[in-house]
Amino acid sequence: DALDQPEYFQSLISSVADSTFTGTLFGATGAEEAASAQYYTYTLRLRNNTFLPARAVELQITPIEGDLLQLGELARHDLPARSTGDFQATLLTRKDLHNVREITVTWYFWGLPFSLRTTYRHAS
Repeated sequence: DALDQPEYFQSLISSVADSTFTGTLFGATGAEEAASAQYYTYTLRLRNNTFLPARAVELQITPIEGDLLQLGELARHDLPARSTGDFQATLLTRKDLHNVREITVTWYFWGLPFSLRTTYRHAS
């Protein structure tokens, strides 16, 4: 619930207003209040069964109407060969929306992009 972290919520809204936000902006956040917003953090466990490291692994949420933004990350995330890792994406959305979203996972082998899409429901 965004109301549980009002300072953080306000810092996000301020960063959008002054164009310093890192992430993906889906909707107009200027009119939103913490009481009407919530965060969903989706965690996907990915397995790399190849002998190549997966480079620059990224999760991108496909928004629905009412989604406000997806928090971005400055760090690059790789998945070493023959390993498993957890990757997260955090969404700020209106409080009255369900948590089912489509997520696109993108990564690179030898500089070539690969991706897959999955539908994910955050367990409450």
